Amino acid sequence: MKEDKEKSAFFSLRCLSDMDWALWLLVLSACAIGILGIGAAQDNTFRFTLADPAGRQLAGIAAGCLVAALAASVDYRRILDSRFFLPACYLCMIGLLMAVVLFGTYVYGARRWIMIGGISAQPSELVKFLLILFYAEFIIRLRKQASSMVILTSAFVLGLPVLFLTARQPDLSTTLVMAVIICGCVYAAGLSSAIIAGAGVCAGLLGAFVLIEVSGGGFGLLRGYQNLRILAWLHPEDYAESYAYQTINSMTAIGSGGWIGKGFAAAETQTLYRTGFVASSTTDFIFTVIGETMGFAGCVLVILLMLGIAARIFLIAFRCRDPRGSVICMAAGLWIIVQSYMNISVATGLLPNTGIPLPFISYGLSSLLSLFAAVGLVMSVRIHDRRITAESTTSQERSEE
Repeated sequence: MKEDKEKSAFFSLRCLSDMDWALWLLVLSACAIGILGIGAAQDNTFRFTLADPAGRQLAGIAAGCLVAALAASVDYRRILDSRFFLPACYLCMIGLLMAVVLFGTYVYGARRWIMIGGISAQPSELVKFLLILFYAEFIIRLRKQASSMVILTSAFVLGLPVLFLTARQPDLSTTLVMAVIICGCVYAAGLSSAIIAGAGVCAGLLGAFVLIEVSGGGFGLLRGYQNLRILAWLHPEDYAESYAYQTINSMTAIGSGGWIGKGFAAAETQTLYRTGFVASSTTDFIFTVIGETMGFAGCVLVILLMLGIAARIFLIAFRCRDPRGSVICMAAGLWIIVQSYMNISVATGLLPNTGIPLPFISYGLSSLLSLFAAVGLVMSVRIHDRRITAESTTSQERSEE
């Protein structure tokens, strides 16, 4: 292994020829559907200028492809092997989230964004990416000298500040995705089945605790609007004019799309998303636009693309010989599939209303660039794992000769 690291250059564009082109095709197909949905949501004009969401999203996709290519060209092992990587990565995550606390701007009652040169950025999206890198190295390094319980406890303690700072923005949905990323890293690192069973019991108890909080018991830890959103999810008919208004309109719009949708040329009076009944139609409720314009067929296509992207990443994880590479891919795949599930479930009423983008499809440059960086990291894992395998095979053949 030491020889492999010495032979491998830190950065090489030539290795891009070994990328997973099937994964690229799936990701770019999802981006294309996103452009169609965003263009439809902006009054069906499809103006591709930087003054319009569709144009900025297209520029973001181009920038994302460049980010992914650069990430794939870097040997991820050389970064993780750095002596200062773990403390630097952790301090960077805390620093980004603290920047939101100190300099963040409020949008719709939440303080999640900071302004950089006139551009709004959401640091929590980059933190998701950094979490994968941090825990991939931390857990594998700790696994050599500690038990599963020590690993779980350490991961939980280190993750608490990150989760707390994200939750206080408030951004409960992103906090849950971060928790899933951490759990995915711990699981992929080879946690014992007994610990996994215990974590499942804890998750069940947490769900029961939330229901008790909503019903009026408990300690009142949930914010008022969080209680009301959950109650509106459980009893939408009682909150049809308030907290369930958006979800009900979303489900109505998706249902009105039928099998093949109303198309992009439908009149304004024929679509709910263009008449203002569905807010955040380019971001959190982009799936609603797809359902109304492309129908059941479009919804199924989006779901299949998300499943395909995650499945392809999981396949790379299972084939990878480097434990850290497997952890990275497993966490990245979980990030995409869980966030997709949450977004689609909110739009269809399966989960309480909470704002979270649909990967590669919703408008939002912070989310888009972070996801492309994660795809590039997965590509780096695949590229360098294949090179290790090829070099090992060549060395073995030479020794046999």
